[in-house]
Amino acid sequence: MIEFIEEIAFEAGRILSAHFRNIKSSDIKEKSKNEYVTMVDIKAEKLLRRRIQEKFPTHTIIGEEEGGIFNKHGFEWIIDPLDGTHNFMHGFPMFCVSIALAEDGIIKYGVIYDPIHEEMFKAEKGQGAFLNKKKISISKTNDLSRFFLATGYPFRAKPYLELYLEAFKNLFLKTAGMRRAGSAALDLCYTACGRFDAFWEMKLKIWDIAAGALIIEEAGGKVSGFGKNKNFMETGCIIGSNGIFHEELQNILETTFIEIDL
Repeated sequence: MIEFIEEIAFEAGRILSAHFRNIKSSDIKEKSKNEYVTMVDIKAEKLLRRRIQEKFPTHTIIGEEEGGIFNKHGFEWIIDPLDGTHNFMHGFPMFCVSIALAEDGIIKYGVIYDPIHEEMFKAEKGQGAFLNKKKISISKTNDLSRFFLATGYPFRAKPYLELYLEAFKNLFLKTAGMRRAGSAALDLCYTACGRFDAFWEMKLKIWDIAAGALIIEEAGGKVSGFGKNKNFMETGCIIGSNGIFHEELQNILETTFIEIDL
């Protein structure tokens, strides 16, 4: 199964790389305010859906462009054909294909492929996490003041921007630095392999985080939600870290957002 997922992730990645820095304005549509889709997203998702349906015709597929609801029943594929669409549109080489497979609500497989840097991250539940066939693990940083964090701006939750900036400040002052690269899936992978010590963001979609969350856990890290509802797969409010200061990071975020229902 993991080999099949790698195979189709690579095929979709070839579509992305073939059109990178060669996208036309006529190929871009605005789905909603500041949220875009390109013909490349659509083409890559159609390929993934076709390949999955050919091999597993009874499985459910949930994708960013054609939708679907996570029912936690049977086999469900959760696919993002292009995570980092804004980056892709502007020629910034930070984007990927993300594919997860769940069985009865449990993520069993996760693959994230970055075609520009030719990095294939993968995990199978209980079998560890890998980058290009080499086993990876989370960072060993045990000093919060040296933590290197990743985050993403809440473009789907702009009413919370002031609180987000407060949380950003509180974390920034306690740590070594924070980066916003524009692909949540890759931020999770970079945390899994130790490039970041932690990642947090709010109001993401399930296809942004399903594969990456498994990869962090299989690399020895910890993933959780924050807010009243701790189920990050439902809320999209997620923290992934090396686990050492996970509760402290969670407390900072929950203290900031205590009065709103995330």
